[in-house]
Amino acid sequence: MEAEALRYLIHHIVLPPKLPQEDDWSISNERALLNLTLQAFRDFCNTLGVEHAEAAQQIEAVVNTIKNLIYCSNDGCISEIGLAESIRRLAASQLSGTIPLRVNEQNAGIIISRSDTDIVFEVFELAPLNAIVMSTPGRLA
Repeated sequence: MEAEALRYLIHHIVLPPKLPQEDDWSISNERALLNLTLQAFRDFCNTLGVEHAEAAQQIEAVVNTIKNLIYCSNDGCISEIGLAESIRRLAASQLSGTIPLRVNEQNAGIIISRSDTDIVFEVFELAPLNAIVMSTPGRLA
């Protein structure tokens, strides 16, 4: 693992008292974070005994959701082909988990899931950017 990726993981998992004062996001760092998270969930799931089968199923759903996020991403953007294929598989009940999407340009996210007969799109705005929060006196409007 590269030193830059390791620093990124420390900053975004451990949250040390002194964080970088600039955006340290990159495609390779994000990929390293997602892969480490996947491996940690898989390792944890492997330690669970039969008595924790329900927890193992829930962890497997989280793993599938992270895999869907990776599959629908292309160099930090949403992959049109990956998203279309994932929605097609979700509609046909061939996809496990949900489809989370990060919309960087809008500072928003979308979660796509399936109910009994419908495909559900949940859209939400993420937290405001630090620069906006720090430069605004009083409350954000």
